[in-house]
Amino acid sequence: MYIDSQLLVEPGVTVRTNGVISENVIDLAATGGNYDAPGFFIMQVTQAFNNLTTLEIDLITDDIAALTSAPIQLGSFGVIPLASLTLGANFVLPIPDAAVFKRFHGLKYTVVGTAPTTGLVVCKVVPDYRMNAMIGSTAIKMFSK
Repeated sequence: MYIDSQLLVEPGVTVRTNGVISENVIDLAATGGNYDAPGFFIMQVTQAFNNLTTLEIDLITDDIAALTSAPIQLGSFGVIPLASLTLGANFVLPIPDAAVFKRFHGLKYTVVGTAPTTGLVVCKVVPDYRMNAMIGSTAIKMFSK
């Protein structure tokens, strides 16, 4: 399966501090105004994390690309403990109801504990996570809206 570059939210971010916004932001105006439903955000750990206690990853939406004017949380991968942030771990978040979408979408990271010195994640939008097995997968953890 091919992944459109406009739907690659995180090409491989190093999360070190609280409040980091994803490197890429999805612009619904550039993707035709909506996601194909149903769909999923898939996050994969591509380098194991160290030091932190937990990492929380929230899907947010806003009217501006910086995601800082009045962001609304659409969903969350939840609070993920360090022990789960191992190489190849996958986490899945169903795309929520389109009625609450603003123009731009991205991820916000919250680090609890000591800032990690290692750890990378990739996040993308896919139509079906079962069709998108990732190399090195250890598990898929599903989170609700």
